[in-house]
Amino acid sequence: MGSKKKISLEGLKEISNLFGLSEALFSAVELKLFDHLDTKGKTLEEILESFEANPKALERLLLLLAGAGIIKQKGRRYKLYTHTATYLQSNSENCIEDILLLRKAESEVWKKLPQVIKTGESSSLPLASTVEEQTLRFQQGMRAKNIALAEKVVKKMKIQAPKTEENAPPMLLELCLGPASFSAPLLKQNRGLNIIGYDLPETLKVTRKMFNKSIENEEVEVQNELSKRIRFVEGDLLNEEKMENFLKEHEGSFDAAFMADAAHIWDDETLRPIFSWVRKLLKKGGTFYIYDYILNENRKSPLAALQFNMTMQLLTEKGKVYTKSELRSLLHSAGFGALSSEPIAGAQHLLLHARKQG
Repeated sequence: MGSKKKISLEGLKEISNLFGLSEALFSAVELKLFDHLDTKGKTLEEILESFEANPKALERLLLLLAGAGIIKQKGRRYKLYTHTATYLQSNSENCIEDILLLRKAESEVWKKLPQVIKTGESSSLPLASTVEEQTLRFQQGMRAKNIALAEKVVKKMKIQAPKTEENAPPMLLELCLGPASFSAPLLKQNRGLNIIGYDLPETLKVTRKMFNKSIENEEVEVQNELSKRIRFVEGDLLNEEKMENFLKEHEGSFDAAFMADAAHIWDDETLRPIFSWVRKLLKKGGTFYIYDYILNENRKSPLAALQFNMTMQLLTEKGKVYTKSELRSLLHSAGFGALSSEPIAGAQHLLLHARKQG
């Protein structure tokens, strides 16, 4: 639905009805209903042989999913489309169950929107009862969100050591790497690249596991080679002492830095010293890559970025989605040159990049 068109009465009704379809999909995923379907087709009775449910309620859910084109109904049989089976069955490598469950948790927070509009107070994602499980569930959702596009993103990134250091392997600082969605693709795309992944201690517990899982299908020799080229360092971008200690050890060491899905967490005053710190860590001419939602300059589109901007109001005290000019100003004040952007086919994000000046 475009922002330039005035919405009709039917359009308003359509928007108000979308919550039911979302909840139907979330519930089917949470119950693992799609694991009990196949691409050949089953009757309601056959599905109930392995799936415990109320027959009438399940039939209505199946009819709704079929009406939405998520599954196919032919006569009395319900079946998965081949491509949707890839994304919705939990034993598939490309299953997006985790991102859908993350979206379900976000939908619970959105129910608090009237209160947030009145008070401005943020909420939290109801993913799990413990911090450890919350971190795991969130990072699993983020990995599912990014993994399909990771290779497209890293192919747009040019990481190489200066010509004066021809024999030196290029070095990348990967900030807030979370589920390590981009780490293995970066290592595979750039032969000889070494990565230092910098994130919170509680996050890195999950990051290490997810990185190992991302390369588990490789030959043992390849797994070992990739693992040797990445090192995880515990840190905190809001802790000046930890940042200063890292800077003392690594100032001017990196050919590039990469921050994905993180700039939107903080406001200008928080990002400014982070960007200055990154600049000091880069070699002369080093490139800083930022992959994130970006609003158009008139702040009227794209719709996905506008919605995520509201999500940041719901979930954070200072988070927001930036425009390119806002990030350009912050990067320039930190000592970076012109800001360029690369669209990624199929992505709701842009890949931005700026070089260190001086």
